[in-house]
Amino acid sequence: MFETQDQEYSDEERRQWRANERHGKILAHRFSSLVLHGYRPVVHCELDCFDFEHPHKQAIQVQLWADGKLVDRYPSSVRDGYRTIINPSDQQLFSRFLESVPKPTELQKLMATPMSELLMTALAWILMLTLLSITWAITKTLWHFLTGP
Repeated sequence: MFETQDQEYSDEERRQWRANERHGKILAHRFSSLVLHGYRPVVHCELDCFDFEHPHKQAIQVQLWADGKLVDRYPSSVRDGYRTIINPSDQQLFSRFLESVPKPTELQKLMATPMSELLMTALAWILMLTLLSITWAITKTLWHFLTGP
């Protein structure tokens, strides 16, 4: 079923294969560039685009469409009110966009990782146990005050 076959490809099939390869390289390059600049993909069931969020509040939230276009989310983060679309062939505009992305702080980087859930859970437990300990100490002191030694 998955065996490779030695066969001759037509010129049209070779042309289509090269076009698909170029398209895949553009998508892979844009995806990895966004991740390297602090964006993280948001996984959901839509298959026609990737949503990206950035931990820095002033960064533009974007989508990477299946055709390779990079689009800011609607409503536009740009003051003109229109969606900004960077076509796959416009590498210069894409590079300028990446240069404009604010760098996330170390805390924002940490909060954007799966470790943040573990950290938040640990802090919640520490806070809850501390409040429980304080409540127990106050109750014990109040009980001794009211009932005597």
